[in-house]
Amino acid sequence: MGEFDDADIQRLLDEVWSTDSMVRQNAAATLSKIAAKASDPMLEEMSVASPIFVELLMEDEPLLRAYTACIIANVAFLEVGQKRVLEAGGVPLIVRLLKQRDRKVQLHSSAAVQNLTYKNPQCCAAVLSEGGEKALNKLLRHKSEDIQQFAAGALANLQLYRRGLEAEQAAKRAGAGTRGNAAGAIAAHNARAARASALIQAHVRGHQARKRYHQIMRATYGPQGTGGRTSGPGGYGGGGGGGG
Repeated sequence: MGEFDDADIQRLLDEVWSTDSMVRQNAAATLSKIAAKASDPMLEEMSVASPIFVELLMEDEPLLRAYTACIIANVAFLEVGQKRVLEAGGVPLIVRLLKQRDRKVQLHSSAAVQNLTYKNPQCCAAVLSEGGEKALNKLLRHKSEDIQQFAAGALANLQLYRRGLEAEQAAKRAGAGTRGNAAGAIAAHNARAARASALIQAHVRGHQARKRYHQIMRATYGPQGTGGRTSGPGGYGGGGGGGG
């Protein structure tokens, strides 16, 4: 993963609990940059720290929460990352961030929800139970096209989840005596899902997806690195924010 190794990651994870806000924010910003560029194996290693990232979402510092949402968005590109964030109780907290009014917080949290819900029924169910669909629908009217895109991707994932449930219920109702109809319902669902999946940005996994996400982060925060200013990459002048 370039200049960073496991020891660097552990050091940064320790620093996010520093009593010095500058140290905390710089550590979280650096972790978000690492996650945006990380290989799949490194992301899987970072996902082990999901309980720490989830706990950080509950901190009072909006900037720290936004950086952490950025980390989770990247970790959730992997199925194992989705699972670990879900098990750590991260979905309800991420959904709450969708409802904050700060643009950068909404950007990171909507990206995280999109990736968490990609082909993951458990995450989809959790987002729906937390009222995430309503918040995502509101974000479709956001001035930021990137936020609109992430929200639309998440909503499409939720729609596919619903269609899957409907197909399963149709198959059960059809029963053993009408297996042909049940199979037809499932086949129709799969065809619709395939067409809809082509419209979902979340399906582009691995390096290409992270590259696109990183490009958005760079466009948002500018070309500066994470060192120096405590406000994070490109500077930050609001109630919350994030890095990538």
